[in-house]
Amino acid sequence: ADQVEISLIPVESANKPASERLSRSEYTRNGKYVFDGVKPGKYILGVSAVESPARHTPYPKTYYPSGGDVLKARTVEIAVGQKIKNID
Repeated sequence: ADQVEISLIPVESANKPASERLSRSEYTRNGKYVFDGVKPGKYILGVSAVESPARHTPYPKTYYPSGGDVLKARTVEIAVGQKIKNID
């Protein structure tokens, strides 16, 4: 789908209330998304993780690999120059 919000949340920010979480979001185009220029570190990936569901993104908060509990999300580690593919 298009315009689905995908967010990267630094692990150290994941336990904070949503209003205080640091994050970076991108939106899908033809079902794909790209984050360029991400600083090295450990992140959690989520759908509708930052903003409430909206008309174009009616999905509940879901964290990779699945589920609505941010504390059970899998950590994605990003290194300098690394390209990660196939995280759905």
